[in-house]
Amino acid sequence: MTSICEKAKVKLFDYKDYLSVKSQRTIVMTSIRYLDAFPGLVHFIYIDRRTNQLTAPSLNISDEGENHDATQFLKDKIWNMTCWMYGKLAEGVTVATAREGDYHYSYFMWFTDYQGVPKQIQEAYQEGDVSIPPGILSGQFYSSLKRHCFPNCLPGSVNCYELIMMHVGLVNVQYIFTHRQMLAKQFFEASGDTQMKLVL
Repeated sequence: MTSICEKAKVKLFDYKDYLSVKSQRTIVMTSIRYLDAFPGLVHFIYIDRRTNQLTAPSLNISDEGENHDATQFLKDKIWNMTCWMYGKLAEGVTVATAREGDYHYSYFMWFTDYQGVPKQIQEAYQEGDVSIPPGILSGQFYSSLKRHCFPNCLPGSVNCYELIMMHVGLVNVQYIFTHRQMLAKQFFEASGDTQMKLVL
């Protein structure tokens, strides 16, 4: 039994520092800060595919009574719509909005070069061009997508970002696009890549 433990320690030793750094970079975000700056925004998921880092505010999970029901309701809505948006991405759609009941959902994917300057897709992506399905943990899909959409670019020279937002249904689409720009700018500045300029 001790030899198995020793083998496991040796194999996991390389990951210890990595996980330590990742745990320090993980910051719990509460939605209170964003409620003031982004009226009507209920929740968002921002994904930097360059660093494979996901940022989302906490839903203030509670295991008690009505709060638990409301939290679970929001989680179900968010993940169901995220799955729907990724279905659209699999069809080749990189910007989508949808209204369901009292909520307005939006999905944005964009690409930049190493300086943060937006890149126009060179070759349109279509359903079936990449065999791996998209999703939160599908890094291979995004690597294949970048190779397909930017065949003339060097590997690693194109960065990919995603933003999924959930707003109350009364929010105008114009504000949703404004919120997208503001959130993307905030996360870009927080990433520490200040030597790169961001133009949306």
